[in-house]
Amino acid sequence: MQDLDVLVRDAGPGDADGAVRVLRESISRLCEADHENEPGEASRWLANKTVDTFLKWLGDPNLVMRVAVRDGEIAAVGSCHISSRSVVLLYVAPEHRFAGVSSLLLSDLEEVLRHLGSGQMSLESTATALEFYRARGWKPKSEDAPSTLLVKQVGV
Repeated sequence: MQDLDVLVRDAGPGDADGAVRVLRESISRLCEADHENEPGEASRWLANKTVDTFLKWLGDPNLVMRVAVRDGEIAAVGSCHISSRSVVLLYVAPEHRFAGVSSLLLSDLEEVLRHLGSGQMSLESTATALEFYRARGWKPKSEDAPSTLLVKQVGV
């Protein structure tokens, strides 16, 4: 998928350093509403955002790992889980926020899940990204579920 100067493509081992940088910077600088800059909580969020973990994710046959490349650098990282039909990861580098990169990557991940047929996709949003997802058609899973558990119907 290509739009403007952004290319969304499969992630590969050579993307590990750049992808991990995006994950860690996004969490550290954009997700303050979620971890409140509390050192223990922020550390917990960052603990598995390593090159080794990213490479393990690439090897998981149930995960589709994608990157959005803008101006020659990784601008966003996303992933969906095939068997659960869920978006499990979507982070944008702070310098690329509000440039449409996250929307392109989310649309791409939704398309991956859409190819599985009709039904329901799901995700668990951060507080930071909740309005982003709602503006793109994602709705609360149920009245009883936490407001960050979102779903979107496909093909119905």
